[in-house]
Amino acid sequence: MSEDIRVLKVASCPSLSSRSTLTYQIGCKGEEVFLSLQGNSSGGMFSDEWIRLDLFELTKDESISARSIHKHYQGKSINSAGFMMAVLKDLGLIQPLEVKSRTYKRCNPAQFKVAMQALMEAEVMPETQEEPNPISLRKKGRKTHE
Repeated sequence: MSEDIRVLKVASCPSLSSRSTLTYQIGCKGEEVFLSLQGNSSGGMFSDEWIRLDLFELTKDESISARSIHKHYQGKSINSAGFMMAVLKDLGLIQPLEVKSRTYKRCNPAQFKVAMQALMEAEVMPETQEEPNPISLRKKGRKTHE
């Protein structure tokens, strides 16, 4: 299934602890948007499978935490959910709650959706913002979680 996903963007962001830099991809299949972790500048393991963005239920009003999205990474590294939270924060889809540590509130995804639609309509391959360190990549064969 991963061969059916078209990469729209490759980017990097700091981890939530700011101790490492994460590289991730945004892709699409039809109108569905997917995210995949691709690299970590430190030694933490992670899953690089594609996860549908809508599975993170970003339209709900309640808070979100790494624990709440870990269910999409069952049997995978515990780091994956926290790293994906950093990606969601980088994309402007969540922001920290001041009253509760390690908990985030969902943000309005309208601006993100507009940007993704523009990338979907563009028929060009994305350029990476920076080349990931090949030593930090944890390739285990891509899978898709639907």
